[in-house]
Amino acid sequence: ISLDKFVVEELLKGPGTTTQGVYPTINPATKLISTLVKDNTCYVNFDSTFLTQVYDVKAEVVIYSIVNSLCELPGIDRVQISVAGSTDVMFREVISLTGVFSRDLNYIQNNVK
Repeated sequence: ISLDKFVVEELLKGPGTTTQGVYPTINPATKLISTLVKDNTCYVNFDSTFLTQVYDVKAEVVIYSIVNSLCELPGIDRVQISVAGSTDVMFREVISLTGVFSRDLNYIQNNVK
């Protein structure tokens, strides 16, 4: 298994704790279809369940939990997220997935929901 795929699968598992107020950033029912790293960009393809919100977690936190985690890996500077193979998608009507994302550490703090 590639390291990029492992990282995304761990994010899908969530925090592994029952602490109140701690939630997975990604809908745990989401299936990872594929990952591919090419030219310092990691391409991540989820099934359509990715678009379904189950916890009160901001859209930006979901996206940047993926992007920031993957950009920690050597050889990955950008992330392209697709849903069922398409990037022509609006995530929660807030974030367009048509472009690539780069690390943004503004979403890393202790109590962001």
